Order: sequence, then structure tokens, then C-alpha cells
Amino acid sequence: MVQAEIKSTLPRRLRGSDPMNYSCSCSETGLVILFYGYFNLDGAQAFADQERSFLIQLGLTGKVRISEEGANVTVAGEQEAIEQYVSAWCHRFF
Repeated sequence: MVQAEIKSTLPRRLRGSDPMNYSCSCSETGLVILFYGYFNLDGAQAFADQERSFLIQLGLTGKVRISEEGANVTVAGEQEAIEQYVSAWCHRFF
């Protein structure tokens, strides 16, 4: 909760727009990954809907921001699920 306390003392313009939660119910093998990519993505809303279903299926939590210019991803979960998620991204875009 230190981060939340620091965040609350920042000027409003630096606080950001999204609530943050630092608790995790992962086991000891849990991981957090962060990445972003710039790419053209037609049908961003449809992709976002598919992404949400995939995250739920894998049991991952976090935040995925998707736009027509790319994505910014922060997700957490069990190591096996994270590996499946990263593999899917690599096959789709890289």
C-alpha cells in the first residue's frame, strides 16, 4: 500500500486516471508482465472484446489498453497462463 499512499500525495495532474490495486491472489509462481506495442489494428473494439474473453479464460488480471495504434498491457497470473498469453501475442503480432 505504500504506492497508494505516495499516489495520494501527488498533485492531481500527476495521479493518473485509473484506480490501482496491488493485491494478487497468485501462488508463488505468479508473474506480472508489462509491455506495449505500436501497430495498426483495424477493429480495435472487436479485438478488445476477444482479448477480455482470452484473459478471463486464462485467469489473468490486469489492464490492457487497446487502440487502433497498438496496445499497452499489464497483466498478472500464474506462470503457465502468462506463458500462454505471451505466446499468443507473439504469434499474432511479431
